Order: sequence, then structure tokens, then C-alpha cells
Amino acid sequence: MHAWWLLAFATLITGISYGLQKLFQRNSYKTSPRVAYVHNYIASFFPALLFVFIIRSFLVDFCLIPSGSMQPTLECGDRLVASKSTYGLRLPLLGTRLLAGKNPQRGDVIIFRFPLNPKILFIKRIIGLPGDRIQYRNKQLIINGKPIPQKILKITDTGAISAQENLMGRRHVTYISTSHNSPSFEEKILDMNHHLATTKLNKAWTVPQNHYFVMGDNRDNSLDSRTWGFLPEHYILGKAKLIFFSWDSKAPLSKPLSWVRWSRIGQRVK
Repeated sequence: MHAWWLLAFATLITGISYGLQKLFQRNSYKTSPRVAYVHNYIASFFPALLFVFIIRSFLVDFCLIPSGSMQPTLECGDRLVASKSTYGLRLPLLGTRLLAGKNPQRGDVIIFRFPLNPKILFIKRIIGLPGDRIQYRNKQLIINGKPIPQKILKITDTGAISAQENLMGRRHVTYISTSHNSPSFEEKILDMNHHLATTKLNKAWTVPQNHYFVMGDNRDNSLDSRTWGFLPEHYILGKAKLIFFSWDSKAPLSKPLSWVRWSRIGQRVK
């Protein structure tokens, strides 16, 4: 969000300069060569900034993955491209729909504004659609009374179970922890005593209209709808599409080529 505001401010300033330049030219208004040079230099950036602003505001967004809540689908340090136009065009910040698009689908990985603090961006997978009844019992996801099939793949180096989940035709891999994990990045940015003290993780949730139920693929290390509730539809910013860069902060300093996860660049988000 901070980057968007900087882009909007730069576009506004250069736009004003560009408009004044055209006005002065039309009225043959003369200034000193130095002022004219500075004025023309600032105005020259406006067309490019306006183009980027429109793309960033209505079509494409970018997201950094700061935690492991979506492992193994997304790793900490992944940089994503998200399509804002998939679910229709909306006014920036307000979320007012300008043009209808597709409805969010079960299994989509989405970027959204966190309902408890809209300044923070979250990324999760849509599990429940409006009207769905969701249960999560003994590490088993149940939708509308039907257990979602899981196929155990392996035990990871951290001791988590890697399992392929068939989310009504959408297959993806999840992590299921066999032990208590340390608090995630998401948990550290909240006062968890207030929001999690009364949480009942084995309850059932019925998704209301114009809302969605989202979960992280790292099921036991994710702050999601099981704890903070349903996601309002107008908080959704876009659908994650592609990993355009991936930085491994845990790579040894002595091996600079390993700082970048080259194999992840260009992967589609499924």
C-alpha cells in the first residue's frame, strides 16, 4: 500500500507539472531557461507514471510473502504478480466495483486486505464460498458435510506432514504439523490474546453472503478465517498468478548464487 501511495503522489506531481507545461505553451508564457528545464524534466515522467499507475491500480498488483503460512505453495521471500482484473475492476482503496468479472472460486489463491487491519495485505486460499458450511476437525477439512480427500505424500525435514488435498477438483499440497510451531509472522503483528483466546478451532462455520472462508496451506501455522472470521468480498484485491522472483534469506552468505531460488521464478500459483 505504501508503494501505491508513493506512485499516486509522483503521478499527481508530474501530472500537475505536465498540465502547467501545456498551459504555458498554449499561452506563450515565458520563464527562465533553468526553470523551464526543471519544469520540462519533471513533466516528462508523467506519461510513463500515469501508465504504471493505471496498470497498478486496476490490472496488476505485487505481493511479497513474509511468512510460511502458505507453504509449500508459496515460500517466504516469494514475490508474486496478482491479477486485479480477474474479479472485475474496482476503485483503488474504496473497493467500489466498476466492472463485473468472475466470481472468486474455491481453491483460488488471493491477495486481500486483512479485515482487522486493512493496511496489511494477506494471501490465503479460498476454502468456502457463500452458503458453504465449513468444519475443520482433527486436521480434516469438511465442506458441506463431505470430508475433503487427503493423500499423504511425505514427512518434511521439519517434521510436518505433506499431503495433497483434492478441494473438489482443485488439487494442491498442504502442510500439517505434528508439533506446535512457533508463532508465525502474522501472529506477531496482532494482539493474539484478544483474538485467539476464545477461538474454537473445531467449530463449524456457515459462510454468509458476500463473504468467503480462507485458509493457509500451512494449516497449523496460519492465521486465517478459523481465527478472525469471514473475508468480505470487497476486501479481495486480486488473484495470485505468478512468482516473478524468490529470495532465500536463509541461504549461506558464502554461496551468493543460492540467494535466489531460480527454480521458482516463473512458476504459476496453483
